[in-house]
Amino acid sequence: MRNLFIFALLASSAAAADRPRVNLSNAGLEASISRAMLKAQDPACLTTLEHFGIVTTPANIEIKFQFLKFEVGSEKVCKGNTSAYTHRNGSTVWICVERFNRLHPLEADAAIIHELFHTVGLDENPPTSLEITKQVVARCQ
Repeated sequence: MRNLFIFALLASSAAAADRPRVNLSNAGLEASISRAMLKAQDPACLTTLEHFGIVTTPANIEIKFQFLKFEVGSEKVCKGNTSAYTHRNGSTVWICVERFNRLHPLEADAAIIHELFHTVGLDENPPTSLEITKQVVARCQ
């Protein structure tokens, strides 16, 4: 699998630290990840995780983003409505590029946040993927 990019935050506490260093060729994905990073750290968005029994902080979300990798998803998994996928407590999010590129920007942001929440411990089934996404859309504007 070809590595799409590795996402890293600047280590300093300067203003530039809020901006990720990203090496990629997909501007839509880069923009979505930047927006999702900000949205996911908002306390209102974090209530999504609390709703499902996971407690974390904006700092923990920021740290997770530092080490999260994004790669091109497998054709075998990238079927139907799948735009991204990961594993619970994982460190990689696989992007189904063709599907992801067709999403509205708000849907793309929600997909990134949904997968991020799995990487910080949120399981699936239960809650269903649809339940998670509905809560992300409602709370992470």
